[in-house]
Amino acid sequence: MWKLSLETKASRMQQFCSAYGRELFPDWTMVLDLIEARMRASELTVNARAVAGSPFYEKFRRSGVFALPDLAWLRHNRAALKVLLEEASLA
Repeated sequence: MWKLSLETKASRMQQFCSAYGRELFPDWTMVLDLIEARMRASELTVNARAVAGSPFYEKFRRSGVFALPDLAWLRHNRAALKVLLEEASLA
């Protein structure tokens, strides 16, 4: 799972948004939604390729360490992460 603190994750998300332009990310809910959607898409891709018979993706899926643990972490910590991001934006 994610071994970095919520504060570190929030800081990295802020840096990402700053690098690409804050106007593209009008609020943190959209950013967190985008991250979650990307994680789900990655998980679907791994599963689809595993089902199609790719040995690499079959092994990757069986390991259980791809997006699902990170997605669970994000969902569990989403509210606290959003608070940190919003507080930092006001500073």
